[in-house]
Amino acid sequence: MRRPSVAAAGFTLIEVMISMFFLAFIVGEMAMVSMYARRSTAYAQRVTEANMLAEAVLEKSRNTAWTHLNTRFSALDTPPDPIVFDLTRDGIVESYNETCTPATPSATTVVTTCTCAAGPYTISRTVTPYLPSATTPFDQSTAADISVVVSWVDAKGGPHQIRNATVRSKY
Repeated sequence: MRRPSVAAAGFTLIEVMISMFFLAFIVGEMAMVSMYARRSTAYAQRVTEANMLAEAVLEKSRNTAWTHLNTRFSALDTPPDPIVFDLTRDGIVESYNETCTPATPSATTVVTTCTCAAGPYTISRTVTPYLPSATTPFDQSTAADISVVVSWVDAKGGPHQIRNATVRSKY
């Protein structure tokens, strides 16, 4: 029987086992990094869409006539003016209608809150006029704060929201 020489090529079983352990550890860590990257990408996509929706509503508020600012944007308005957005990214622009409380200007209620459901998002637009007193009607104020909050629930049931605001002058 011949004994193998010290210069023989090959790996021992212990070296192979240690290499396999390190390889399994590295592959497992890469899978975790990939999972976190997908989760972060999905969250970033939701935040971006929510910001785009909020900016679209603020821009519509900036371009709406002062007398209609505290009413809803809807297909029932004359002329029709719903919130439009391509939320499904299929090239077809969907329209979303708001529901407001109150739906028309009132001398006793000065803050108008309008809500709208757009896909997984809930949009809430609040118009608060600058008033010398709480009984002054909206059309007699000279400026208003417009706040838009877009809310959604993630896949794990956790609530999220973003808030954008602007000030609108009557003149």
